[in-house]
Amino acid sequence: MAVKKAAPLTAGLVKSKAKPAPEAPAAAVAAPVAAPAPPPIDPDLHRTEPLNFRVSPKFRREFRIRAAQENIKLNELLEKSFAAYIEHS
Repeated sequence: MAVKKAAPLTAGLVKSKAKPAPEAPAAAVAAPVAAPAPPPIDPDLHRTEPLNFRVSPKFRREFRIRAAQENIKLNELLEKSFAAYIEHS
């Protein structure tokens, strides 16, 4: 493989050195904003345990569609469904 020669640098191709920006007045500089505190941790919401089981393709499709319609995650829909089941049984 042949190595190409670098093109010669001309005055039009070389950038000129940038000038420093003017100093901003002290009143225009905003103080840094602190990040909001994270919400308290609810131990019931720590989802660390896997739950695996098989369902029919129709159930899976309908379950995923319903979660998308409600704009919630699949595990949230499962938790809400189970809570409703417990409440009504």
